[in-house]
Amino acid sequence: ARLSPTGTLYSETRLNISWVDKRLFGTNDAMIIDIENNLIEVFDFKYGKGLKVDAVDNEQLLYYALPVAIQHKGVRTIAHIVQPRIYCPTTGKARSWDIPYRTLLDFEKKLKQKVKLVDEATKSSDVYKYAKAGDHCKFCKASKFCKKLRGQALEVASLDFDKVLSQTSIPVEPRELTPEQIAKALQLAPLIEEWARAVKDYAFEEMKRGVNIPGYKIVNKQGRRKWIDEQEVLDKVGWMVGESAFNKKLKSPAQLQKLLNKKIISEFTILESSGHTIAPDKDSRKAVLPYADDFDSIINQ
Repeated sequence: ARLSPTGTLYSETRLNISWVDKRLFGTNDAMIIDIENNLIEVFDFKYGKGLKVDAVDNEQLLYYALPVAIQHKGVRTIAHIVQPRIYCPTTGKARSWDIPYRTLLDFEKKLKQKVKLVDEATKSSDVYKYAKAGDHCKFCKASKFCKKLRGQALEVASLDFDKVLSQTSIPVEPRELTPEQIAKALQLAPLIEEWARAVKDYAFEEMKRGVNIPGYKIVNKQGRRKWIDEQEVLDKVGWMVGESAFNKKLKSPAQLQKLLNKKIISEFTILESSGHTIAPDKDSRKAVLPYADDFDSIINQ
């Protein structure tokens, strides 16, 4: 994205969404409004490196784009995710979405419906009736004790909580599952992992407070030796080994790129996958058949 002479750059802009509900608010990282060129660009900066964030169908981007797009009806709206610590071979460090105006209007209706649901849930005696487990659970402080997340985590085994806790082995062998059941298990796997992690974190905090968890205790992590004083080592025994006391290794392409031009670095690098993994169909990477060549060679023998 480039700022044209007719465009205006806004940073850390507080959003006005009061026509949906006066309690809604938000602050957008940056946006460019260029009415003369029929263009609005919304930017969301993500500093994290653990999770790649896509732009398409991103409701946070819709939330940021909605008020300005409503204000300037009919102007083309493009939303960008800028994530400098995650590199994607197909999109680089930024991902974009040219948002149809109809999509923004649909999101406006959905937002109004969600506000009503929040109000209903606030007044309800069973708030979990309104909860929905999903990828967002990893950011929720209630994940340690959320009944909905626990239920989703155990759905893969179709067993009640007490029965699972009474078992010492995995309830269902993977080889006994159908392809459809495997697909469901893969879908729920992140939730199961998140729930288990949340339980472990909660147990750790409780045990630090003195709560007894039967069969478990807090111990020191695996220790690693380290020098008390590196200079003293060099002064007293360094002469015995000389240069062998040091490791010399070329920095990674990413590290050297901070010192050199990217074009120079690219001449000496290749993008090499570390292996294969499972991903949902909506993932932007191309599907591969890891062992297709080996299989063909066996068939042709």
